[in-house]
Amino acid sequence: MALRLWMCIGCTLPLFVVMILDMFPGRLIQHLLAGPILGWVELVFATPVVLWGGGGHFSSVDGLRSSAAN
Repeated sequence: MALRLWMCIGCTLPLFVVMILDMFPGRLIQHLLAGPILGWVELVFATPVVLWGGGGHFSSVDGLRSSAAN
């Protein structure tokens, strides 16, 4: 569980840095990663956090299918 937490933190920090840099004038990160490349980089970092880090929360979908929601 601790490994999952630290891996998700490691993948979230670059997304956080991009978000913060986008607020500053000049938008430095958008000049470095122009076009759709920035979107792909964000997708690569966000996908493991959602699917692997939050995978335990998706198990409730099975309960919805069998009408045994908690």
